Amino acid sequence: ILDAETGQIVDVNPFLIEMLGYSKEECLGKKLWEIGLFKDVAASKQSFTELQSKKYMRYENLPLERNDGKLINVEFVSIVYDVDNKKVIQCNIRDITDRKIVEEALAQAAERDSAVSIIASKLFSSISIADISELILESAERFTRSTYGFVGYIDLETGYMISPAMTRGIWESSQVKDEINIFKKSDGSWEWVLNNRQSLLTNAPADDPRFAETASGRIAIHNFLSAPALIGTELVGQVALANSNRNYNQQDLGFVERLATLYAIAIQHQRTEDKIRKLAYHDPLTGLPNRALFNDRYTVALAGAKRYHKKIGLMG
Repeated sequence: ILDAETGQIVDVNPFLIEMLGYSKEECLGKKLWEIGLFKDVAASKQSFTELQSKKYMRYENLPLERNDGKLINVEFVSIVYDVDNKKVIQCNIRDITDRKIVEEALAQAAERDSAVSIIASKLFSSISIADISELILESAERFTRSTYGFVGYIDLETGYMISPAMTRGIWESSQVKDEINIFKKSDGSWEWVLNNRQSLLTNAPADDPRFAETASGRIAIHNFLSAPALIGTELVGQVALANSNRNYNQQDLGFVERLATLYAIAIQHQRTEDKIRKLAYHDPLTGLPNRALFNDRYTVALAGAKRYHKKIGLMG
């Protein structure tokens, strides 16, 4: 309860004392901004002026500082009424910190679900592996607040990891000059994920035995998160992230694993289309190009020659 003229606290109940960590003696006779409740003193004084002039006010999400320095979010409702011909302001303060945490978590989950749905809707369109890789990397970096990351797949012919999507400027941030997107061996921080076909989340890489030591000249890794892209038990690719501006958590891991699953589906779809295309244009016995491929290439070459007024040669 506040004196409406001076703004001094004239009474406070035990629940508020427990919530904010001040004793009753510390509160009585003081103004709200004098005991550190409101971080912004000027704004607090302005708010009190508004409280005096209005019979009812409500703040949905107000930051208050506890006695131990911890900030909490509260719902603040004030009512002005008369007691013995003297105006007082009754302030009802409710801690909504946990509710805000849940609301923010639900909002983030909804945003992540939306991102996954958008990517999933593009899997069976004409989008290329390079484009789907970029989409997955952008979502992974954004929702996990990661500084670096890459999305790559295993080339069936060579066994190398090919990364169509990699954080721009990643090589400029290291001392390595040979900028590449093809990894011929598993000698980096993602080695454990490839070898074990399991996800890896660590916020203390230096103390984690699963984490491979960063090679000399590479970017220093402060935290790391990666998930394998699997078709059954077959490893087909990987989504890897590093150096978030906060600790990675289980929600991040679940999200990246969902993205890795979508990436595996995209790779499988691409491989299936490649097989169908090869069967359509090559003899199944000899593997040589067939008449359908000849007609396709001939039609394209002829159209180009007509457009640019050039000649083509055909050798039988």
